[in-house]
Amino acid sequence: MNLSLTNRLALLLAATLGLTSANALAAEMYAGAKAGFMIADVENQDTALNIGGLFGMRIHEFPDKYGTLSAEGEITVTMLDADRPGGGDWDVDTLAAYAVYRSPGDTFLKVKGGVMWLDTNYASSITELSMGIGVGVRMGKTTTLEVEYTTVDDNIDMFSVGVNFKF
Repeated sequence: MNLSLTNRLALLLAATLGLTSANALAAEMYAGAKAGFMIADVENQDTALNIGGLFGMRIHEFPDKYGTLSAEGEITVTMLDADRPGGGDWDVDTLAAYAVYRSPGDTFLKVKGGVMWLDTNYASSITELSMGIGVGVRMGKTTTLEVEYTTVDDNIDMFSVGVNFKF
């Protein structure tokens, strides 16, 4: 079977979100929205503005309230292109699957790692390992606010703010 990169990533995302047993329907699920700056590690290159969404599911709660592990799928698209040195614009769209740890408490640490597919208007689409770290605040029983830093590839990082809603 010869699958395109997009189809392989979609299968990876589906497998990541399906890691749980038959109890998955009882698991805590959430969706969110985020906005952030794509920061290129290139001299004199502007920063792009991306918006995105995510869907996640808690797959494990550690004993003695040591936090939770979730599976997340995330997509972002460029809303405001950035200028490139020498003329022209650049943008980057992403699709990712992550394993995410959140520490316990109303204020928490977030650490994530996974695989990201990215598509830019200046290079070929690629799949990269991606990691991120952030902090969040639980605002009631169903809402969290998160600020995070994520590596997109060797030359691009994302700094974002997002809100998640449990359902």
